[in-house]
Amino acid sequence: MHRTEDTGLLRKVEAGMHRKEDAGMHRREDASMRRSEKEIKDFDEIIEIIGRCDVCRLALFNDEYPYIVPVSFGIMFENEHLHIIFHSSHQGKKIELLKRDNRVAFEMDNSGSVLIGESGCDSTMQYQSVCGNGLVYVVPELEKPAALAAIMDHYAAGRSFEFSEAAIANTAVLRLTVSSLTAKQSPGKQA
Repeated sequence: MHRTEDTGLLRKVEAGMHRKEDAGMHRREDASMRRSEKEIKDFDEIIEIIGRCDVCRLALFNDEYPYIVPVSFGIMFENEHLHIIFHSSHQGKKIELLKRDNRVAFEMDNSGSVLIGESGCDSTMQYQSVCGNGLVYVVPELEKPAALAAIMDHYAAGRSFEFSEAAIANTAVLRLTVSSLTAKQSPGKQA
């Protein structure tokens, strides 16, 4: 069983900083993209893509096979890191697997159109996707309202929401601290 501990905080990120080097992330050395012309390197552009995604898929370690679960999410920047925030029940398979090993991979995407060509090999799809790795931690009780607000802000930007004490107590709120991040897009040009 592997559990990685939170190694602490470096320095507070100033408001508005959204550059990769300011978000405490690095590009994975093993992540050279075969189709480099599709790679998105600009961190602000990656954050814009994340903002257009509706679902984040988490890949967790399971005994025999990976376990993938879709989650609603929000994002926060804090202490030089990009955090993906999601919620859960206090019980269930996702929580049990995260207790055993908090290392995860994630993927999110937004699709455009499928472009059908003359033959199957001439068909393609427009898309943008973001993938990465990180560590998941439980959000402390006092920080839950702000984290839940980040989730709601992702889906209803600019609105203010209140959360009852009972709802907060009955909800596990989790923070995925992103350690590596890649993104790519395809404009879907037909061959």
